[in-house]
Amino acid sequence: MKRRKKIVKQAIELFDFQINKLASLDVPAFVMTDPLLSLMEFKEKIISRIKELDNSDYLLDVWFVPVIPFDIIRVSNQVQFLQFNGNKGYSYFDNDDIENLITVSQTPYYLWGVNNDSSNSRVPVDSEKFLTLSESLALCLHSNILNKYYVKALNSFLKTVKDSPVIHVYRGEHPKVDWDYFEDQESSGLLKEARPFCLERIF
Repeated sequence: MKRRKKIVKQAIELFDFQINKLASLDVPAFVMTDPLLSLMEFKEKIISRIKELDNSDYLLDVWFVPVIPFDIIRVSNQVQFLQFNGNKGYSYFDNDDIENLITVSQTPYYLWGVNNDSSNSRVPVDSEKFLTLSESLALCLHSNILNKYYVKALNSFLKTVKDSPVIHVYRGEHPKVDWDYFEDQESSGLLKEARPFCLERIF
């Protein structure tokens, strides 16, 4: 009982921290206000789900992650939310280059039960559970995954290069949305590939 109360308290703090992080980004208020208000409406639902977790679920890499679709804030802007050593992220690709392979909400929503790397999963992962590029950028913003991996967004597709996008720290300088040109080699940051997935999307 005491542990569950502690977990709920941590979840509330995490929810508030994520919202505050989004609010602190260098984005005009007229762009960010509505998405933030939409995300804040999920708080009761998210915390209720936390109360229902089994002990094994406490081991998820990230309990939940807020996602803002590219229809609201473009990929070229969202990648700049990421920083490495004070350097903002960069992308050669913009919305027109990206196609999602699954249907997701066009309004802000939450990922529930995020695991950083499918290779660590004990059971096969349903292909629809892999993340899109907007979801992967959100995960990178709200976790330290880029310190350990380069991230492959398997449920998005780059039309120009006909491959799934990746997010990595380019030459140890700045985060970058890229394509997987590593040819089975590790990224320039000597990090291995991760294929993150979620248990559910909460719309």
